Amino acid sequence: EGTEQCDGSVGSATCASVLGTGYTGTLSCSSSCQYDTSGCITSAYFIFSIPPLPETFIFKLTDPAKIQQARDILSGKETETTHIMGNIIKQPASYNPPWSYYLNPNTIGFFQAAIEVCDANIQNVEDHLSEACGSFLPNCQWCPWGSELLKEVSSQEEDCYDGIDNDGDGLIDRLDPACGVSITSADVVPTSANNGTSVTAQCGSSVLSANCISASIGGRSCSWSGWSGSTALLSCRATSSCPVTEQIRCYIDQTKCYDLGAAKTASLSVSCSQQQAVCGNSIKESGETCDGADLGGQNCVLQGYTGGTLGCASNCFSFDMSGCTITGGGTGKVFKDFVRAMKQDNREWRVTDPDSSQPGAKGSLPNPVMDININDLQQAQSAEAIIDFWGGHVGTINKRFKFNNNNWLNMPVLSTTSSPECYDQQWNARLNVPL
Repeated sequence: EGTEQCDGSVGSATCASVLGTGYTGTLSCSSSCQYDTSGCITSAYFIFSIPPLPETFIFKLTDPAKIQQARDILSGKETETTHIMGNIIKQPASYNPPWSYYLNPNTIGFFQAAIEVCDANIQNVEDHLSEACGSFLPNCQWCPWGSELLKEVSSQEEDCYDGIDNDGDGLIDRLDPACGVSITSADVVPTSANNGTSVTAQCGSSVLSANCISASIGGRSCSWSGWSGSTALLSCRATSSCPVTEQIRCYIDQTKCYDLGAAKTASLSVSCSQQQAVCGNSIKESGETCDGADLGGQNCVLQGYTGGTLGCASNCFSFDMSGCTITGGGTGKVFKDFVRAMKQDNREWRVTDPDSSQPGAKGSLPNPVMDININDLQQAQSAEAIIDFWGGHVGTINKRFKFNNNNWLNMPVLSTTSSPECYDQQWNARLNVPL
């Protein structure tokens, strides 16, 4: 009433509405029914560097006089006491990533010259933080001689998920240091495996969810599997070489997140499950269909032709039947198509690596045997299978099938991509089938 600003309660009034933008804290009502602003505080954030070093450091001021002094330095009004000093607190502040310490706002001031014992650059303090407040930076006082105030920055902290540059630094969400991510640990399960089998990389993360956790094995990319708490799980395939020790590397994809730390590694011991085939040595070895002139006793007739010269494909996975011929058979040939949709019990046919370590994949084992009944092949001279490839998982290699308990037939590897283990397209492969 009358000249009263408040009476017991301040209503909807706040420190900011009474004193202006930037003020926070508790506004109360005095016994004389006037606003009591003693509980109101204001804060501003500034950033400095120590040229010519690239690192920057953000500090917070809550004293209106010091805030004005900092703004005078930036405007050029203050030209003498321009360097920053204060006492460090050995824990991170959300507004000052990626550093593990910050300046106590109540101790910050500006100076023209100071004693050498409190001088250090930003990275040096980080590297020797465990020694700070002792022989290094006694009493926690830090006075970087070359410090230069760069600008005032927004006091609003970055929201890591809204797609907006909340703090005004030009960086959004996970690409902002305030929302950065670090790798905390790296493990591999199991720690030893046979060559060519899959293992799981376990990459510990500083956050519960981020789309930038990556892993590689021997420089080869691993594929994403999912999360277990704050641990990212990725599937990696051991090298075909053996015996050897490979390094699993967990790291941050810096195109998606700001990296607050360093990559971490784990070791995988790779042993030999079988002797490794060497394509091109003209010796058909385990896993090969043929190698050079060594066709494993096969010829064009055994492939369903009447004659010609059988060759071996350059990848040793299949025969080259371009030199095989068919003669006779009357004045014409009869072609019959037999189609088998890859479904079983109304489910899509899935074939899984018997050595898979993934729980979800193991649930699909054992692999089904598909049937296609053809009863009129008495006079057939040749048969071929046309396979409709529609795509595949990363790491899908060594695909093969067989008919009537004959030898395994290797499916060709896609030649239209740089990596045969990663594809997503439709392609029709044609393979000759023994009758």
